[in-house]
Amino acid sequence: MIQVRDRTGTLNRAGTLIKRGADEPWPVVTPKITAVKLKGLIFKIAVFGIGLTVALQLLGVFVSANVEELYFDKMDFDWRWLAAPKVNPNVVFMGASTTRYGISPSIVADSAGFRAGEVINLSYDAVTPAKSLRIGNELLAVHHHVEVVFYGIEPWVMSDRYYQFDDLESLHWSILQRIYATLKPIVFPHPKDKLLKKNHFLNLDAVLTTAVNNFGRRHVENDNPPEDFGGVTRTGHLDDSAPSEEVCRAYSPASLFKVSEFYFQRLSELKRLVEHAGAQFVIIIPPLSKVVRTEYERDCGSRIDVELIEAIRKYLGPVAVIHGSKLFQMSPDSINFADPVHLNSVGRKLFSLFIANQLTTSSFRPEMVQTLDLY
Repeated sequence: MIQVRDRTGTLNRAGTLIKRGADEPWPVVTPKITAVKLKGLIFKIAVFGIGLTVALQLLGVFVSANVEELYFDKMDFDWRWLAAPKVNPNVVFMGASTTRYGISPSIVADSAGFRAGEVINLSYDAVTPAKSLRIGNELLAVHHHVEVVFYGIEPWVMSDRYYQFDDLESLHWSILQRIYATLKPIVFPHPKDKLLKKNHFLNLDAVLTTAVNNFGRRHVENDNPPEDFGGVTRTGHLDDSAPSEEVCRAYSPASLFKVSEFYFQRLSELKRLVEHAGAQFVIIIPPLSKVVRTEYERDCGSRIDVELIEAIRKYLGPVAVIHGSKLFQMSPDSINFADPVHLNSVGRKLFSLFIANQLTTSSFRPEMVQTLDLY
């Protein structure tokens, strides 16, 4: 029987007043949560969480498309020296760390017959095509006599998982990619890479804060270009038995992470920008150590090569490609490499001379890429 309390007693279901004694306690009605109600509550919470996540995901993609240029406007790269009087580039190198440490502008210039400042290196550690596009816009807005732009492609940089290293780029993850990469981020073993150990889940605040902070700011011109016009030497000698950098982890699991269409879209925009300025756009496949090539070929190379070939054909179309991947396959890694993926000063000089020879002997005639033997 359900009872309802009043000031004098309780009413039963029929409405009859049941008197209670002065010392008689009020009856307590304890609500019961059934399993069905609990399941319904959990379902509602789950639907709300999924809906919120999807909404924020869509908002993130919209925001990234509209604030990308402003977001990358004040990157932590010193390319303000582009307007320095000593800089008048005809040949420009772009890409990430293998190109930064693999190419010496001064060696290329001396060997190919250019003056100082006519060959520059605008490659930076962990740079992606989206960031390089911003740098390319800055370059071609200042300099109108660029003849060739070389872009170094590293297979791990072209992976979806590489979004991990930037707040804006990680907005392009799917929900499943976002959850997986947050729970199991790529972690590099070297102390210098601590800043790369970042998780990204719903990070619109970081993107918008960076864009707002950049708004209205202006670069201070720098008349002093860096030593070797952007080229940097990596010291050390790789032990021939050193472990690899596990290139394949950038594409693991294969069901979630593949070659990034977002990155190739930005690389395609950079290529169009360069060609519209009257310059040639050339892809470089930089040298990597034998220990990295062996791991890559064994674990994921055949699959990734196919994806990269298809992406290049789809987004870049006819493009000249210089293959330097097996340049040092007959030499011990300890001679030419500072670590599994970066050349030391010896390898850097040899690779720079190799590219200089290409400059003086090749026409860089674009071809539709049919095969791309990376390693």
